[in-house]
Amino acid sequence: MSTYRWAPAGEPATDRATKQLLSDPEHDEIWKRFETRFEVTYETADRGIIEPPDSATWLLATVERSNDPLLTQVEEVIKRGIRAGARSGDRLYCLKWHISGSRMDPLRAGEPGQPLWASYAYLVDEHVIQVTKDLRMGTFGNWREASLCVFGEELLAHVDEELTALLGTVLRRGGRPIGNVWSFGP
Repeated sequence: MSTYRWAPAGEPATDRATKQLLSDPEHDEIWKRFETRFEVTYETADRGIIEPPDSATWLLATVERSNDPLLTQVEEVIKRGIRAGARSGDRLYCLKWHISGSRMDPLRAGEPGQPLWASYAYLVDEHVIQVTKDLRMGTFGNWREASLCVFGEELLAHVDEELTALLGTVLRRGGRPIGNVWSFGP
């Protein structure tokens, strides 16, 4: 009989990699800060958020169902980008208005041997945000506009090129249209 000792490098985690947020105070606190910073509420979400200077928004008009292969590719790009831009100790929140959310450590989820990735950037029938606790990076999926806003310098640097290749021309950068708008008149 052999005895084995498992001793992974680093400090052991003090919390779970993923957690469902039901009536947790941090759920409401993140929402309040998000709504204040991005000037959006449940009632105004159809108009979108105040997109920060370090953001890009793509159109997802061709995505009609949650299991669409294009959406699966987009989600994978976002996941890789979040993991690449995440810092040790970061927590990513996935929130929908009036529905429970989740929190996860993006560096300890979504890879083989880890809990499943518990977040998504876009839903075909609901507004959804995923954001780091400090609000420095994340996404806003606006189902009414069929668009995905990605914000935060670290995240955008990792996903901009791939998302543009998948989705085509960027709709807005920093909240401003990028030459792909119709105008009428002189």
